[in-house]
Amino acid sequence: MGKITESLTVSFDLRMLGLILVLAATAIWGYRDLMDEIELAKTLPEPGTGQYVIDANDANATKTWPPTKIEYMMKDQKSRTDIERLNEEIEELKAEIKELRGE
Repeated sequence: MGKITESLTVSFDLRMLGLILVLAATAIWGYRDLMDEIELAKTLPEPGTGQYVIDANDANATKTWPPTKIEYMMKDQKSRTDIERLNEEIEELKAEIKELRGE
């Protein structure tokens, strides 16, 4: 490899110039698409802000989906507790009905 001096000449043919233009256009296009995606992401709701609303068309339901993991676990536990309580009440009612029928 030669030394770089003041008399160094660099030549570009048409193919090399086309390649440079294509690379520059690809980089510019990619940067523009990335900036568009960032702007879109700024307008989307943040996940898991602590409120859970099922109706996605509700104006008050912005920034509410998806629920946080802790919120999901709390609601799941509450549902399970409610179901267990209801099952116990049903069993008690069945026992009372049997007593009233004389069985």
